[in-house]
Amino acid sequence: EIDASAVTGEPLPVTVGPGDQVAAGCLNGTGSIVVRTIADGAHSTVARIAAMVAEAQASKADIQRLADRISAIFVPLVIAIAVATVLGWWLLAGDLGTGLLSAVTVLVISCPCALGIATPMAITVAAGAAGRHGILLRSAAAIERAGNARTVIFDKTGTLTSGRLVVRAVEPAEGFDERAVLMAAAAVEAMSEHPVARAIVAAAADAGIPLRPVAGFRAMPGEGARGTVDGVAVTVRRDPDSRAACVVEAGDRIIGRVQVTDPPRPEAAPVIARIRGLGLSMLMLTGDRLETAEAVAADLGLRPEEVAAGVDPAGKLARVAAAGPGTIMVGDGINDAAALAEADLGIAIGSGTNVAIESADVVLTADSIRGVPAVVAIARATLRTVRQNLFFAFFYNTAAIPA
Repeated sequence: EIDASAVTGEPLPVTVGPGDQVAAGCLNGTGSIVVRTIADGAHSTVARIAAMVAEAQASKADIQRLADRISAIFVPLVIAIAVATVLGWWLLAGDLGTGLLSAVTVLVISCPCALGIATPMAITVAAGAAGRHGILLRSAAAIERAGNARTVIFDKTGTLTSGRLVVRAVEPAEGFDERAVLMAAAAVEAMSEHPVARAIVAAAADAGIPLRPVAGFRAMPGEGARGTVDGVAVTVRRDPDSRAACVVEAGDRIIGRVQVTDPPRPEAAPVIARIRGLGLSMLMLTGDRLETAEAVAADLGLRPEEVAAGVDPAGKLARVAAAGPGTIMVGDGINDAAALAEADLGIAIGSGTNVAIESADVVLTADSIRGVPAVVAIARATLRTVRQNLFFAFFYNTAAIPA
């Protein structure tokens, strides 16, 4: 069993056998494994993701600031007006002295400095406001992109969900209760390093169930684990009908089932609702199965058409590119890095991988996505302020220069 979550975003371990392909960047979770290398380092999965990141970053056009474009016209225009003033007084009125005085007055009364500080002052204030919300803006251009955003695309595993498995439900068979099922399962799984095992042991601890000693423990790669608890052979095996559940057997009898899940972050649903309130469209991408993705989407208030499952890193990149201008990508893993770089604005969670953080334009310093709608709100307020600053700078100059 291998953990492919960093590459595919799938939270549950994947069972592999002889002849199956495993990607560089996956973690072996059970027993030993012999791998035959079929690609050199430059052509590994992680290397291809790095190449996609570099290509996406290089394809971004530099955003020219509005104030710079205006100043490029405004300053020559004011100088031309000053020259015309001198020539007008001198050639038409024969008064060079008044012409020079009027020309200097035009140059003094004009205020290109108002245009010069209209944008950077607002950006500085925005960066401070963002910092108070735990948001690190890596460039001034990120604010403009966030303010013009139209679509937010989320990675699922580790971004909208916690990225770790927990027990969702314990279903005892007739004649048994939840506590007995969890006690038997936790006793065996305490010896295992499997993510499902850790979830079961944690659930038992939360329920105050002491761990019973186990004898003859044996891990069964791809199947489960078994051992003897209080003289009874206990087996915890994968449920053939569900990858997110396991069956608990005591002796030759099934005593219950334990279901696990990668739960949504507590703040995820309110964040989704707030983003809707900002008038933005949304999409959730995941390498997980469609059934799992739709279950998470239902808990978060996302519609079926806002979910894309079974998407690999290249697929995420393609989805972001197809979304067009005004796209925000929010992610945390290696598998999100190329999409983060391709998006108009990439937002990485501070607890995510270094590759994701380096690929993003904005970093949320806390292990939370609460800052996503705040980024958009702050950016919109900043752009509104910049436009107001530019308007009043122009209004003043338009009135004062002719006078």
